[in-house]
Amino acid sequence: MKIPRSALVSIQASLESGFFKGYGEVLLRLHPLKGVAPNGVNVPVNDPVMLKLYNMAADYNLPVNVHVDSRYSKELEKALHYNRKTIIIWAHCGYANHALIRAMFEKHPNLFGDLSILADPYKKYARTLTDFKGFLKPEWKKLFEDFSDRLMLGSDMGKEKSRYMMTPKIIRHYRKLLFQISPEAANNIGLRDAHKIISFL
Repeated sequence: MKIPRSALVSIQASLESGFFKGYGEVLLRLHPLKGVAPNGVNVPVNDPVMLKLYNMAADYNLPVNVHVDSRYSKELEKALHYNRKTIIIWAHCGYANHALIRAMFEKHPNLFGDLSILADPYKKYARTLTDFKGFLKPEWKKLFEDFSDRLMLGSDMGKEKSRYMMTPKIIRHYRKLLFQISPEAANNIGLRDAHKIISFL
């Protein structure tokens, strides 16, 4: 599967408008997902059109949020190497384990991670972050502390009304997680990192 080059025309126009503060979530390597992509999405992270998008985003100093399942992390690394000025936000951190996320952050200073879904208490992935009492596991707590300047929360609401109705509960859960780390790290992950790479003015 490839992205049509014609997409670049509308992308360029949207970037030039000055209205947008980032680009994405771009679904590239996504496992089959009911209601979203029943057959999955298989677009190479270094697709020629995506490479141009990375350059364009860097020119406008806008981040690109990409969905790349963790088993394609090597492809993501190629994109991160392609233009070191491009800020790439790894949607849901690719559902990766803490060791892979740490390794990716250590090698790629232009990579940020979105914790939506991964830390969502209503999704199966959250079970890997906390114990049965809801406390962050030591390895995840250390990751949050060590890379608090590269991680951020996200909602990933989508189009289902039921998800929007759950927002207060999800946010309360996120707050419980943030209260388990230092105030500095909590402020970074909860707010500052997003402000750092996205201009809200």
